[in-house]
Amino acid sequence: MNPYNRIIEYSYRKGTEEDPYIEINENKVITNGIITLIEIPDDFNHVKINNMNEIYSNNIISSDQFYVDYISGAVYFHPDLENENIEVNYYGKGMIIRGYGY
Repeated sequence: MNPYNRIIEYSYRKGTEEDPYIEINENKVITNGIITLIEIPDDFNHVKINNMNEIYSNNIISSDQFYVDYISGAVYFHPDLENENIEVNYYGKGMIIRGYGY
């Protein structure tokens, strides 16, 4: 077996009127500069955190910035925010249900 052959299964909503993305509000504590959302966020509507700005590279240089990995649902923060409790708002489009080969 190829050790780099990773298979991930997703369960996604369609984002249609019949199967819409759902609005999610979560409270999370930042640990090791990261939180993991319960669902994969919709990248069209973006993740929203009060008084913070989303940036589009993982080069976080100030404590009012965050970076979202829209593939895994991980959100990255500046080290100054370690152990802070934050509220995150986004539209969830589904979740990773399992990964193989890990």
